[in-house]
Amino acid sequence: MNSQAKKAYYFVYIHQTHSVASYNGTKAVNSCYQSGANMRISMISKYLNYLMLNHLNYSKPPSKKLAKYAESLHKRKHECQFVPKEIIELDGWHPLHNQCHSNVLILEAYGEGFSAVHGWLYLDFDGTTDFVRFIAHSVVLNAEGRLIDVTPTFAGAGHYPFITANIGNLEYEAILNSLLKKFGTTDCLDLRVKIK
Repeated sequence: MNSQAKKAYYFVYIHQTHSVASYNGTKAVNSCYQSGANMRISMISKYLNYLMLNHLNYSKPPSKKLAKYAESLHKRKHECQFVPKEIIELDGWHPLHNQCHSNVLILEAYGEGFSAVHGWLYLDFDGTTDFVRFIAHSVVLNAEGRLIDVTPTFAGAGHYPFITANIGNLEYEAILNSLLKKFGTTDCLDLRVKIK
C-alpha cells in the first residue's frame, strides 16, 4: 500500500464518526479498494492502531469546564457499552459515512420511534498513553429501547465503547463547537490519567 493510501485510511479512520469527513479521503479509500489493493483487514487495523498510538498526542481541553466534563465522563466509564451496528434504510434514504449526528437526527425526525442519543466513544489506548480520549458520536434508541449505531464505518475501523453524554442537546452542541473551534475536529476531548 502506498503512502497516499495509508494517509487516506488513517484520515478516514480518525474521522469515521464525525461530521468533518473528507471527500478526497473517501475517494482515495474507494480508489484503493477498486484498484484491487490486496491488503487484509487485520493488517489495516494493525497499521491504524499503530498510527493511533504513535501519532496522536494529548490535546488539552479548551476550557476548565470541558476538562471537568471529561473527568465526569471518565468517572462513568463503567457505563460504556458496545453499541451494535445496524444499517437502517428508509424510503431510499440510507445513513452516510462520517455523518453520525446527521444520521440519527434524520432517523429521529422520520418518526419510526427512533430517538437520537448523543455521547462519546471511549478510547483508553490499552493503557499505553497518559491520557484517554472521548470522540463525539451519536447513536439511536429504537422503539424497543435498544441502542443502535446506524452510521457505517470503513473497513478496518475499530469498534469502541460508547457512553452517553448525560447533558442536554444544547450543551452537547456547545461542547462540539468548542472542540471544532479549537482543534478543527470533535475527536479530541482528552483527559490526562495515570498509566497503570
